[in-house]
Amino acid sequence: MCVYLSAEAAMTPEERVLDEQRKKLSELIERPLPVVNRPIWPLHALLAAVDQVQQVVKGGMIASTRCCIVVGNGMGGGGFGIGKHKEPFMATKQALANAQRDMIHVSLHKKQLYHDLIGKKNNLYVIVRTMPASTVAQNCSPLIQDIFEMMGIEHASAKIVGSRRRNPYNVVQALFDSFNHHMPPEHEAYMRGLRMQWMGADRHNPRNVYPFSPSGPRYPSANARYATGRLRA
Repeated sequence: MCVYLSAEAAMTPEERVLDEQRKKLSELIERPLPVVNRPIWPLHALLAAVDQVQQVVKGGMIASTRCCIVVGNGMGGGGFGIGKHKEPFMATKQALANAQRDMIHVSLHKKQLYHDLIGKKNNLYVIVRTMPASTVAQNCSPLIQDIFEMMGIEHASAKIVGSRRRNPYNVVQALFDSFNHHMPPEHEAYMRGLRMQWMGADRHNPRNVYPFSPSGPRYPSANARYATGRLRA
């Protein structure tokens, strides 16, 4: 008489424990993740601008509300969104959703930027300068200062250049355009021909941030700086 044992019955107690753990792990992997409609970190929102706009159509004019909202998590993350709707509540909701969707992250070192930035929107420029950690006051407009606080940037100053009409929509878009040019410290050190330990001492040297250009600060190439003999490997 032949008796056929199943695979589970032929297992030793240690193999059964391992098999149960394997089944639990496979269930966790195959289980779908819950859909989260809101970010897991706390966000701070700022209503940068709100106004009434009108669209001229054949039958007359259509009035709607337009607003710009900026969000930040205080750890280098931030974003902005613009919403337009007939109802002010729906315009605010749409702008907030766009701001959370288009968030970016800026690498910070002790709440400082690694290098100076410049952003452009139409004919308006926003120049962001890094400042030493000993500096407490921020020399910038109240709107940019609030955005810095929400993103966790404490030691920086900003200057708005260009358009006489300081449209808050253009200011916000130019500021985040400058954040898009922010490079990680490793990439910046490679482009400037510096070592990582030299970045802190060489960050506030004016010759490394001029001349400004609409596409961001232009630094001299590493080969040219090594050829002059000012820096050594």
